[in-house]
Amino acid sequence: MLEIRYKDYSRDEDMWVYYFHVQKVRRYATSQRTDTIDGTDMIYDDHDGWYTAPVKNTYKYIGRADLLVARHQDNTKAERITGQGFWNGVQRERVNNWAVEVVSKDNNYIYSKQIWYLDPETWQMNFKVMYNRQGELWKMYEMFYNEYPTAIGQKAAYMSCEHTLDFIRHHGSDSNYTIKGLSLDIPLDLYQTKSLREKSY
Repeated sequence: MLEIRYKDYSRDEDMWVYYFHVQKVRRYATSQRTDTIDGTDMIYDDHDGWYTAPVKNTYKYIGRADLLVARHQDNTKAERITGQGFWNGVQRERVNNWAVEVVSKDNNYIYSKQIWYLDPETWQMNFKVMYNRQGELWKMYEMFYNEYPTAIGQKAAYMSCEHTLDFIRHHGSDSNYTIKGLSLDIPLDLYQTKSLREKSY
């Protein structure tokens, strides 16, 4: 996926997606951001917790919440049993998260609201729950982090794996990440649609 986001938040993002099964790059309309990603339970806005402009929502601080979250998860130890849509072998620790209620300014948005649980030290999103337009609990999305060395000699908290559970459809999706490098200089020619074809498989 390639997304170009503009400093002018009134301007919609441009997004292109490479479809491996037809080996083509297709441009996405803004309305397609709420489509599910290749049969998973995530929509494009869900990636990394929230993957579009923050000004598209209103936010309300609702307190603190103690949750058992995975802040130092070795993704090689995350195990998926056939038939399950979530990870086993998760190493958890107790974190007193900031809890924020998030409502889209678009009245027709796919979620009526979300609750985000933000780590008070890393400011990463550890966990979120999503409600459908009828106000029913619909999905949860959990992100597992670990500390990785960066190219500039520091360490950074970055996602190691994740899973999404759909409570209405009784379905789940999981992902495991390979970290290629952090804080690297990125060549500008990477941000072209041809790079989607060159670097996809």
